Formats: sequence, C-alpha cells, structure tokens
Amino acid sequence: MDDERTHHDQEGELHAREHHLMAEGAEQELHTEPVAKEVLAVPREGLEERPQLQKRVIIVGGGIAGLVAAFELARQGHEPLVLEAQHRVGGRVYTLRDWAPGLYIEAGAMRIPRVHDLTLEYCNLFGLQLRPFVMGNPKAFVYVGGERMTMAEADEHPERLPFELEEHERGRTYSEMCGGFPRAPSSCTA
Repeated sequence: MDDERTHHDQEGELHAREHHLMAEGAEQELHTEPVAKEVLAVPREGLEERPQLQKRVIIVGGGIAGLVAAFELARQGHEPLVLEAQHRVGGRVYTLRDWAPGLYIEAGAMRIPRVHDLTLEYCNLFGLQLRPFVMGNPKAFVYVGGERMTMAEADEHPERLPFELEEHERGRTYSEMCGGFPRAPSSCTA
C-alpha cells in the first residue's frame, strides 16, 4: 500500500512540475526545412535507377513506411517481402468500417498535416481520396464519467467533467485549457 501511495505521490509531483514548466517555460521555435524537390519527385518518377542484380529484400512492418519501401524496391526491380505481425497492413492507419451501419471510426492515424509533402505525394500517386480534417464539432457527443453531453455542453460546464484539476485550471473551459495554448498541454493531446 505504501508503494502505491508513493507512486501516486510521485505521479502528482510530476504532473504539477509539467504544468509549472508549461506555464513558465519559454516557447520553442519550430524549425522546418522544406522537402527538396528531388525527394518530392520520387513518388512520380521513382528512385534513381542503378544497374544491379535483383535482390530479395525483407521489410519488417507493414505500416506506411514499410509499404512505401516495398513499393519503391519493387519499382527498382527487386522482390520485397513485407513481414507484418498484425492480420492487416497499414500500421497506425486503421479504419473500423463495421462499427455501425453507415458509420466508420478512424482508430489510428486520422489526419495528414499539410506539411507532410512527401506523404501527400504518395496519396496523390495512388489516387487516395482525402477528406478535410475537422478539428472540432460543438454538436459532437462525448461520454465522460458515464454522462453524455455535447462538446459545447462540456465546454460551457467544465464542472461536469470528473477530472482532478490543478488550482490554475479550475474555472477554465476545455477550450481555454486545450485550445488557447500555443502548445496544447499533454492532457489535451492523444
């Protein structure tokens, strides 16, 4: 019991420290380099041809990176073999289509940021239909603590949410805590 209490106390201290760092820490600037044009051309044109004997290549993992590697190796004339531990390929990209009639759930990677140029080039190459990602829907239902409410109701009445809050979080709405930060707190991200 003492070990459990000590662990709980340590978790509480870490949580408090995290909030202190978010409140006090300087925001870090994000530096990104654009993807080189030669790299963005790979999905359309393939990799640079290199004369060599055909090879059998084992690729461990059938996620997006593994599938792209297999595709590019096959275009080069090699024989890729993808080994995947799951009963399906796709990695984190996983759509549940038999959840309810006419409905589906994105259970994995559900969005591709616009800055992921190379990924979007492969989507174009394979003719994948992409849909806009809606960041919020005030009419969407949420179930929190066994209570059904809309996102708007949860935002308007944060006292109905059964979460332990730090002093500086009390009285603030979900939008204020998770939408108003330059960087969302870890409690607001997946």
